Amino acid sequence: MMTSAEVESFSLERNNSNESVQVIVRCRPLSDKEIDSKCTSVVKMYSTRGVIEVENPKARSENERNKIFTYDAVYDENSTQQNLYDETVRPLVASVLDGYNGCVFAYGQTGTGKTYTMEGISGEEMGIIPRAFEQIWAHIDR
Repeated sequence: MMTSAEVESFSLERNNSNESVQVIVRCRPLSDKEIDSKCTSVVKMYSTRGVIEVENPKARSENERNKIFTYDAVYDENSTQQNLYDETVRPLVASVLDGYNGCVFAYGQTGTGKTYTMEGISGEEMGIIPRAFEQIWAHIDR
């Protein structure tokens, strides 16, 4: 795993308000099936820096062992629907309500949590879409 100095060197200075496109990553926890199969996580998230480190346990050399990626924002398996929405989508919806274009695009492999993130369940686990509708209707009601 990386040291804090290495994380710092890989992190980007980000000013999200000036970016046209932002790439945000959310990593889900291991599923019960994965835990039962004795799978282990190979992803280390450095949320405050927007850095993800992916370990290759089958690497033959130290150079192949870890890959580092930087993003505009990174959310680990402990992130909540509310936290994700408030930090990434709420400002986007607000700008849409001010007349700008906006899009949230969920992309990933089957079973990685796209539907959960976008739709959620109910209550605290409600996803981006119902939260956006709440924000829009609250704006209209004002």
